[in-house]
Amino acid sequence: MKNILLTCIFSSVMLTVYAQTPQIALVKPDGNTTIHSTFDAAYNAAVDDDFIYLPGGTFNPPSQLDKRLHIYGSGSNQDSSAITGITILTSLQLYDGASGGTIEGVSITSNLYIAQDINGYTISNCYLNTCIYFDHQMTNTVIKNSFIGTCQVYSSYHSFYRHQSNTTGNILNSLLSNNVIIGQLNLGEFLEVDNNLFFQTNISLCTNSTFNNNIFLDGSSSFNSTFNNNVNVSIQPSNVYNDNIVESFSDIFINPGTQPYTFNVYNDYHIKLTSLCHNSGTDGTDRGIYGGLFPWVEGLVPSNPHIYYKNVAGTTNASGQLQVHFKVRTGN
Repeated sequence: MKNILLTCIFSSVMLTVYAQTPQIALVKPDGNTTIHSTFDAAYNAAVDDDFIYLPGGTFNPPSQLDKRLHIYGSGSNQDSSAITGITILTSLQLYDGASGGTIEGVSITSNLYIAQDINGYTISNCYLNTCIYFDHQMTNTVIKNSFIGTCQVYSSYHSFYRHQSNTTGNILNSLLSNNVIIGQLNLGEFLEVDNNLFFQTNISLCTNSTFNNNIFLDGSSSFNSTFNNNVNVSIQPSNVYNDNIVESFSDIFINPGTQPYTFNVYNDYHIKLTSLCHNSGTDGTDRGIYGGLFPWVEGLVPSNPHIYYKNVAGTTNASGQLQVHFKVRTGN
């Protein structure tokens, strides 16, 4: 009896420890899966084109991300990730080997740092608490359905930034679509900027670019760019303007909060049916983050199946079955 009791106690302890240890899945393109307890262990075992699935929790990623990996978190908004918990990365530094990779469904607490030239990277459904810092070039990039915060530089707040002594850091030939952008965007050339929501007043923007269906808080400046179906832009001689309108946030959104306007996940940035923005984008959908090709995903839920609700019965039924109810959804 003592041996059985000790075995039961030991098993119980092992189950408790196992439940508290992060389970990070490394999935090969052929579906072969291994489980690792740390991000470093999963990363070290990974090769180009592998998938890493991170659970809720806070993780310190490798100091240099230089493999072409597809990294998926469990979400970056606690309200939509109450079951899984949000995935937090303390930082992220991308090196040239990461080109062609993906990161999705994570919150990054410090700068996303472009340490070497990157090509063909995708950032989606992420919450970037501070700016993207460009020490080198990032080309053919897609940044969509994400919140991009700011870093303060002198008296200004920037969402994209490079140090003044740096002449190479830049973002080129890329797509920014359906993001919430908090700070200045005066870095970058030859970008397509579609259906974003900007909260900086009199915002400085990238140059030689095309802006479609964006909503600005108040004013914008760029050079040699084309503005189609935007809201609250400033007219400047070197740009081309088509079907741009002026409308206040209170008339545009169902619930933008109160002035001074700042982004809040509890506000409602859907377009009012009475707004000039309704169904008036270049593609016939709404201007702003809920229109276009990549409509804003509530709660920044990642595109892989995501458990957002569970209900487990306290006891089994007469047949010995335990009733478990899950609800699963995906983002774009």
